[in-house]
Amino acid sequence: MNHVVYRRADGHLHEIWWTAADPAGPIGHNPLTPAAKATLAAGDPVGHADTTAVVNVVVYRAVDGHVHSLYWSDGPTGTDNLSGAAGAPPAAGDPIGYCTPHNGAHQVAHRAVDDRLWELWWAAGSNAQAFCPHPADAPAAVGNPSGGYVQETNTKHLVYRDADGHLHDLAWAPGSGMPARTDITAASLAPGAADDPVFVVLPGSTTSRVVYRGIDHQIHEIRWN
Repeated sequence: MNHVVYRRADGHLHEIWWTAADPAGPIGHNPLTPAAKATLAAGDPVGHADTTAVVNVVVYRAVDGHVHSLYWSDGPTGTDNLSGAAGAPPAAGDPIGYCTPHNGAHQVAHRAVDDRLWELWWAAGSNAQAFCPHPADAPAAVGNPSGGYVQETNTKHLVYRDADGHLHDLAWAPGSGMPARTDITAASLAPGAADDPVFVVLPGSTTSRVVYRGIDHQIHEIRWN
C-alpha cells in the first residue's frame, strides 16, 4: 500500500491510499483526525510503518504544542498525546519518526521549545518515554531535525542545524546513554546549511548520508561510516 498524509487548512489530517500492485485501481481516502477525534495539527505530519506489528503511524505537532500520534492497521484509527504522556517539553518544530525493524520499537524526535532535541520512544504495548539526547555542550538546534537507524552498526542518528549553519550528528546505540556529537560540517569542510538536513541510509549499508541546501544555494551531501 502507498499512503500520502496531508494537513488541510482547518488543521485536520487526511490520508490518500492506493495499492502498489494496481496503480490504475481505485484510490481510497481516510479522514484521520476526524475519525480518531484527535487534536488538530499545527505542523506537517510524517509517517512511518511498523512492519513487525503491521501498523501505520503518523506523528505531528498539534495545536496544543504537543507531539501526537495516529495509528491504524485494518481497524479504527487510534491517537495518543506522546510528549504529554511522556512528560517532554512542548514542540517548537515538526517531529520525525521511524521504527527499528529488529525489535519494533518506535522513535520520534523533535526540537522542543528549549531548542534542544528530545526523543520519544516506545515498544509495542508500552507507554512512550522521553529522552533528551542533546548533550549539554551542544549548540542549540534550529529548524527540524532528521535522523534514522543504521541497522548494520546498531546506531541511531539525529542530525540538526545550529544558528551558524553547521550540521551536528548525534549518534548512539539504543539504550547506551548520551550520544556522541560530531560537527559534520566542520569535519568534512562542507559549506554551511541554509535549510534543514535530510538523513539517508541505504539498506545493508554502514554509510550515513545527509543531504542539504547550502548557503551557496547548491545541494550538498555529507557521508561517513
